[in-house]
Amino acid sequence: MTILILGSSGQIGSALCNYYRRHSIDYLTCDILDSPEFDLRESSELIKNLFSNASFVFFLAFDVGGSHYLSKFQGTPVFLENNMKIMLTSFRYLRCTGVPFIFASTQMSNMTNSPYGALKLLGEHYTRSIDGISAQFWNTYGNEIDPCKTHVITDFLIQAKNYRKIVCGTDGTECRQFLHADDCAIALDIARLNTSKLSKKVIHITSHQWTPISEVAYTVSSIYDNCPVEFSNRTDMVQNSIKNEPGTSFLKLWKPSIDLKSGIIRVNDFICKHY
Repeated sequence: MTILILGSSGQIGSALCNYYRRHSIDYLTCDILDSPEFDLRESSELIKNLFSNASFVFFLAFDVGGSHYLSKFQGTPVFLENNMKIMLTSFRYLRCTGVPFIFASTQMSNMTNSPYGALKLLGEHYTRSIDGISAQFWNTYGNEIDPCKTHVITDFLIQAKNYRKIVCGTDGTECRQFLHADDCAIALDIARLNTSKLSKKVIHITSHQWTPISEVAYTVSSIYDNCPVEFSNRTDMVQNSIKNEPGTSFLKLWKPSIDLKSGIIRVNDFICKHY
């Protein structure tokens, strides 16, 4: 069995690769950061052969980032075209080869105010049409290598490390369900091994615990000698403070094991080594 991971350099993809390396499981990768030849926006014989030789595909590739990145780019033609091209190429090969797969979606897929959410919803429809599984992620966090696309936990840690101060772009009252990428990797592999048991075509991979952004900020602050935290008077503009409730059916097969503070410390260790 050969597993193909699209988007292997992202925070979820890299965690999944690390998980398979630790367990000596064979996998192939396809990520533009590895080589321009792996640009999923364009069809090629190389990419076609990767799909043809795969026994399972994790479709994790997408042009996406944290709230700053989405606020700035998700409504632009380039963002929309990048992701539509990635989906067009990938779904075409998935349909032609018939290889089983999991598509990485988001709990924002029903938020019509978000172009990113709308694109993921389209991906869910395509996934359903060719009998794949959509996995909705809820604020997965982990090691990030692109400073332009970092998410809130990495943002706070970098601020605390470099400036001994955390400035939050909102009032901090919005809540999120955070899941460490290492937990997410285990969940994805369990889903791969149990696709026949997944009666619903959409599964929810999340911690099932709501945490205010303000609590995340103060947890990061505690790691850096209780450095000061400042909040603005702005409310959440990316998700408009919408709180979806995740389904719980997947918890019969998997449960997260990394608590939020321990996960934040893991990310901080990575930042201290690489930033």
